[in-house]
Amino acid sequence: MESSSTDRAGEHERRGFAFFSQGRFADAAAELAIVVELRPDSAAAHGNLAAALGQAGRAAQSLASFDRALALDPAFVAAYLNAANIAARVGRVGEAIARLRQAQARFPNDPGVHFTAGELYYAQGLRDEARAALARVLALDPQHVKARWLHAIGALPQAYGPGEDPAVFRLEFEAELRALAAWCDAAPSPLAPDSVAERQPFYLAFMEEGNQALRSDYGDLCARLLAAAFPADAASPIRARPAGGPVRLAVVSGFLYDQSVWTALLRGWCAHLDRAKVELHYLYTGSTCDAETAIARSHAASFTMGLGGVGEWVAALRSLEPDIILYPEIGMDATTARLAALRLAPAQAVAWGHPETSGYPTIDHFLSAEAFEPPGAEAHYRERLVRLPGIGCHYDDLVPEFVGVDWAAWGVDPLAPRLVCPGTPYKYMPQHDRLLAEIARRVPAAQLLFFVDRAPALSECIERRLAVAFANAGLDATRHVRFLPHQSRAAFFGILRDCDALLDTIGFSGFNTAMQAIECDLPIVAWEGRFMRGRLASGALRAIGMDELVATTPQRYVDLAVRLAQDATYRLQAASRLAQRKPVLFRDPAPVRAFERFLFEAAGRGG
Repeated sequence: MESSSTDRAGEHERRGFAFFSQGRFADAAAELAIVVELRPDSAAAHGNLAAALGQAGRAAQSLASFDRALALDPAFVAAYLNAANIAARVGRVGEAIARLRQAQARFPNDPGVHFTAGELYYAQGLRDEARAALARVLALDPQHVKARWLHAIGALPQAYGPGEDPAVFRLEFEAELRALAAWCDAAPSPLAPDSVAERQPFYLAFMEEGNQALRSDYGDLCARLLAAAFPADAASPIRARPAGGPVRLAVVSGFLYDQSVWTALLRGWCAHLDRAKVELHYLYTGSTCDAETAIARSHAASFTMGLGGVGEWVAALRSLEPDIILYPEIGMDATTARLAALRLAPAQAVAWGHPETSGYPTIDHFLSAEAFEPPGAEAHYRERLVRLPGIGCHYDDLVPEFVGVDWAAWGVDPLAPRLVCPGTPYKYMPQHDRLLAEIARRVPAAQLLFFVDRAPALSECIERRLAVAFANAGLDATRHVRFLPHQSRAAFFGILRDCDALLDTIGFSGFNTAMQAIECDLPIVAWEGRFMRGRLASGALRAIGMDELVATTPQRYVDLAVRLAQDATYRLQAASRLAQRKPVLFRDPAPVRAFERFLFEAAGRGG
């Protein structure tokens, strides 16, 4: 009887693990719950169930299961760490930090515990705690590659506090990157590929500076470390497949779900490709699955996910023999960044999911848009710049249901001008705070509406900084600045429909938020930056002849915001013109056809 129970538990466990690897987390949880019934005293069984519940979005049950696992085995290290990550993911940041500190106190000599703590502290904007945790890791294990990587990348803050100068941190990052490269190059043997590129210099892009040299230094480092880790693959020539038949396109991404990279780029491109011309294969390096993931599966000749380390992904790409690999972004997903550092197809391209050069010597093309690129933009890229027509993508209007807004619940005066500032904290650079203060000075009743980040410490950092900037202008920030709770899409659209204008972030624009504002006929104060990443909203507006909403100087930015806040007639006229002209931006087939032509050209086909 006991043997039969053991066999049943093993069968359900294997099925649960298989479902988990396929991203079917609810099914995995159902199977692993049976394992718990059969093995109620197994901490591992409770831990496995907790992990599946967490991925299935059932956070409260997940945390309860982790706690049962810890009650059975107080030394279950992974349960502490996984529970902390689940708590952070659902906004229970205080609980997450408490669990991490408990783990650090209980396992003071475990470098893995301190590294996980450092990762989560950094993600939550707790810089000092992150640096302390990483220092502890390196004291315990000087060869801990991931800790060294995060220590270097962590020199770039996610948000700047009062009095902090981004230029100082940029210099520190340059020094840290050189030190990391020297340490990696001096390693006595090739580094484990799953340790390389653990973190990307993502926050470098939010400085309105030319980053090609720094990104190229980083890209060269990744490329030579991955080539050393896969010498056979690096040395093996990539041969083009015989001509004829459709182009075989492999799309490698960690964001095949309802996320900005998917919404802006992949959803429209891949849904409307001519299947007689392009054979589409997805390699999904992430784990989040939703209705959009199902859409991605439905468009593809094959859909691969749930593989293990980089070696398995390399083998999968090699066996596929794509004509071209497209990375919709390089800079946000570690597995994608590692694969992109290898030559795995005759042609390799990156798109603007993270809108600046990858800096990788292994990437041949950068897919951008005519509307976003300034003259001479080729100098900003290591790759060959490809400008697709218009805004470069087939963008579907979202048309969500929307909910009404209870402004009083947030202390917002519904009769006063409301200017929505929807950027994440890292998009707000300190040197531009004075412009927001000047808008408030000239419009005394103005209310600037920000949103609390999923890492609340980052929003608190911006709030402190704005308080100083407004005080320097003789203003009380608490009269003008509101931080609203994180919103569902329907609630966010409700806010957009009931505000007076959207203030674009300066230096790194918001594309999806701009398109959503346009969909709601909400005028935008758009900034036209020096680089593509600072021209996403302005490019979309210029594409429909709404140049009047584009600012090219700080003074023009302030003047435009003030006029939209104070002049109701002008504001309504601008909204009316948006409503009339916006259809041009949505569901445009021209970028898809141009994308197909690019694929044939890059694959060396006749067209």
